[in-house]
Amino acid sequence: MPGSASTRTEFALQRTEEMLAENLALCSRIRTAVEAADRLMKIDPPSFEGRRAG
Repeated sequence: MPGSASTRTEFALQRTEEMLAENLALCSRIRTAVEAADRLMKIDPPSFEGRRAG
C-alpha cells in the first residue's frame, strides 16, 4: 500500500496538533481559575483563628 505510512504520519501529526491545542486551552482555563482564586484570597483571606490541627 503506497502512502499508508505517510497517511499514518499525517494522521498522527493532526492528532498531535489537536492534543496540543486541547492542552493549551486547558492550561489557559487552569491559569484563569488560579488567578481568580488568588484574587479571592487577597480580597477575603481565610481566617484560621481558633482552629487547631487534629
